[in-house]
Amino acid sequence: MLLTTLRYCLLILLAGAGSVMGQNLVPNPGFEDIKKPQCDFTRQNENVSEYIVDWYAPTAGTPDIWSAAGILPQNCQQRLDQVEPQPRTGSKCLGVYTYVARTGSYREYIQVKLKQPLKQGATYYAEMYVLLLDRSPGGTSTEVTSNTASNNLGLFFSVNPVGIRTGPVNFGYVLTGTPQINRTELVRDTRQWVKVSACFVAEAAYSYLTIGNFFADAQTRLQVVTADLPRNAAYYLIDDVSVTEVFDRIPVADLGADTTLCAGQSVALDLPDSVNTAFRWQDGTTRARYLIRQTGVYSVTATRGICSVSDSLRVEVEPAISLPADTVLCQGEQLVLRANHPLDAYLWSTGSTSSQLSVTTKGEYVLTIPSRYCLITDTIRVDVVDCPGPIPNVFTPNGDGRNETFYIDNIQFLPWRLSVYNRSGQRVYQTEAYTNDWDGANLPTGLYYYRLQNTRLRRELKGWVELMR
Repeated sequence: MLLTTLRYCLLILLAGAGSVMGQNLVPNPGFEDIKKPQCDFTRQNENVSEYIVDWYAPTAGTPDIWSAAGILPQNCQQRLDQVEPQPRTGSKCLGVYTYVARTGSYREYIQVKLKQPLKQGATYYAEMYVLLLDRSPGGTSTEVTSNTASNNLGLFFSVNPVGIRTGPVNFGYVLTGTPQINRTELVRDTRQWVKVSACFVAEAAYSYLTIGNFFADAQTRLQVVTADLPRNAAYYLIDDVSVTEVFDRIPVADLGADTTLCAGQSVALDLPDSVNTAFRWQDGTTRARYLIRQTGVYSVTATRGICSVSDSLRVEVEPAISLPADTVLCQGEQLVLRANHPLDAYLWSTGSTSSQLSVTTKGEYVLTIPSRYCLITDTIRVDVVDCPGPIPNVFTPNGDGRNETFYIDNIQFLPWRLSVYNRSGQRVYQTEAYTNDWDGANLPTGLYYYRLQNTRLRRELKGWVELMR
């Protein structure tokens, strides 16, 4: 398939120095505004909304509020002691399970109604900070024990609230939805808060934000970070959630699907260049134009202000197939043609579908590699001739009219160079096209060594002959 154009999908948004940013649309973004202190873990049939303003658990899962050291009495489970990580800012943060090893997936989520709906088609920047809690705070509780890192910490925006259920039914079930922002890399840090952020375009008037893992266990990457803890689970602290509108942006370009090129083809990726946009390709190059000639995954990150958006494209280049050069066989010889191609499918003009073909007769042999995209074919022409032989090992130029010359059958069909040497290695005769006329001239009786060469057949015959007078 000949490709003449390739479209790109790359959303590059403008925000940063000189850009205008809106207010944070998340109420109580650092979880500081509480209704009452939470001293113990949230229990089943209880909702974290009983303790915190604006936020709530949209399922029967049980998120928890955590407080900095010294905020709660010493006997409270929900305090972060001095040896534990502290809230990123302020004195509060919130914790959720993104994975628990048990029968059936278990998740916890937190949800909030935004201060105002997002504008459809407008660009927004959202972020939150997360931290893996890899052991029981203070080493005194086993109720929240986390020894596993996960990915898929996501922010999901929706027009309506999602998954509101209470009681033991569907306790901790996985919410369905595709988060607009999702951390696909593992979050393993237990001491430094990790930012999860991205820019996105609101496809509707979203009014609700839900945070958690929206993927089943099979689609979630996991890694044990503390092997000596008894429970395989991933528990994360969350702090400082924000959603702000970005008022400056540049247009969206379309990518299209992964594609296939044929051997010898290339394609140029041309991104909309701008003095305010920085590009970085997978190999570190930074130009807006990128030329592809070989198979690979090509990715680019475009950054403008605080917004970075990445996209990738997989390109497969189907190689050509190459048979040997046209050749000539001697009668009775066999040529084995062997093919090797990544598609591992073959069709010869003889009807064979094997990767190799044995040739013994004159003809034109065509190999085609079946492909949905490219014409992959090559041809070899084979000629079959009578080659010299048999070659005598004695001739008698004695004038009796019999066996007077060094006579070789079938020598006349192709030009063969004949070189003759005596026992000392001196050349005593040579011709470019032997015609069975060498009679030894005035050479004495003895053994002579010959070499027959043919460039078309790309072969050489060697031997000896006895001259007897």
